[in-house]
Amino acid sequence: MIRFVDSTGPFVLPTNWREVTTRQWCELAKTDRHAITFEDVERVFIGRSVQDNDAMLSPVFFLSEEPPTEEGLPYPADLGQETYLQVDTIFRLLRENSLADCFASVYGVFVQRKQELSGSGQFNMERAARRGEVCLGYPISETYPAVKHCLAEVKRLQHIYQRLGEPDETPEGQDHRAAGNERFDKYNYFNVLKRVAQDYHTSPDVVAQWPYDTVATHLLHERDSYEFQQALRDLRKTKQQ
Repeated sequence: MIRFVDSTGPFVLPTNWREVTTRQWCELAKTDRHAITFEDVERVFIGRSVQDNDAMLSPVFFLSEEPPTEEGLPYPADLGQETYLQVDTIFRLLRENSLADCFASVYGVFVQRKQELSGSGQFNMERAARRGEVCLGYPISETYPAVKHCLAEVKRLQHIYQRLGEPDETPEGQDHRAAGNERFDKYNYFNVLKRVAQDYHTSPDVVAQWPYDTVATHLLHERDSYEFQQALRDLRKTKQQ
C-alpha cells in the first residue's frame, strides 16, 4: 500500500493485486477495467473525493490488467468431477448474472468441497454460500485463479454436452413441447435429478451428489438411445411400405 495525504486527511492506495480484495475487484469489474477512471479509484478504494493528481493514479495502473491466474487458494482441477448440483448451480449463476455480480457465489460453489478437507466430501449449499461471502475479503489474487479456471471448465463441459441443451426434435419431444412442457422449467435441476434417480432406483438427493460427468453422460446416452430407436422404427416403417 502507498499512503497519501490531502486536505481532508490520509488515505492509502494499493500497488498490486495482492492488496485488492475480491469485493473491490467485483466493484471495479462493473466498469470498463481498461478505462479505469480516477472516480473509480475514489469510489472503490478511498470512499471520498480527493484532489485529482497524476501521482495518485500511477500506483494503481495495474488495475487495467488482469489479476494473476496462477496459484491462489486450492480449487478443483476437473469441474466435471464435482457434483451435479454444484455444476448446475454454477451454470445458472453465470446464465442469470454478470460475472461481477456472481463472482463470489461461483467461487464458493466451486471450491467448497475442495477446501473442506475434513468435511464429508459432499456438496453443501449453505457452506458454499458462506464461503462465497467470506471470500469477498480475500485478496483477488487468491480467488481469481479459481474462478478463471472454473469459467474455462464451464466452456469445456458445455462443449462436450452441447446436445443436452438442444431441443428434442423427435416426435415425442415435439409432442411434449406442444403440450406445454415449459411448465416444468420452474423446477430447475430437480427435473434431471428425479429422472436419473428413477433410472437407478435411488433418490434425487443421492444423484445430486454424483459427479456431473456421470449424470450428464447418462442423459446423453439416454438421448442417443432414444433417437436411435426412433430411427430404427422409421427405417422399418419405410421398408414395410
